[in-house]
Amino acid sequence: MLLEYPAEMFAQILTISLAALVAIPITIADLAWHKIPNIYLKVIALFTGLIIFLFGLGPVHNLLLWSVILCALLIARCGMGDIKLIALLALTCNPIFPHHQIDFWLSFGLAVLLHFVVDSLFNRRISKEIALAPSIFFALLTYLAAS
Repeated sequence: MLLEYPAEMFAQILTISLAALVAIPITIADLAWHKIPNIYLKVIALFTGLIIFLFGLGPVHNLLLWSVILCALLIARCGMGDIKLIALLALTCNPIFPHHQIDFWLSFGLAVLLHFVVDSLFNRRISKEIALAPSIFFALLTYLAAS
């Protein structure tokens, strides 16, 4: 039955399934320890390599935009696990979802803001650092579902 779909649609369904599957342990680890274990990033990297092998890198101008944004996050002292996660997801999504990337960044920004406000209200202090993995996956799954 899965062979009835075109290859891009199959890759899209597989990407959404993998994102939903790895989102839970990565989010739990990031919320608990503010670290994203590399083992989960390796799983995503294997899948990313397969997508790039099958579909190429996608539009180069999108990758340049992702690179600029990742550099800005690095300058803003975002965690390296979060940056690696976003980079892998960008490389995965660029060939099969090459449009509407502004939607991802708007969802991500709103999710980070909401997470920051809820965390600050819950702890009754302004947090100096928050776990970004829940916001990244919320934005990714929202972006993928809307594509």
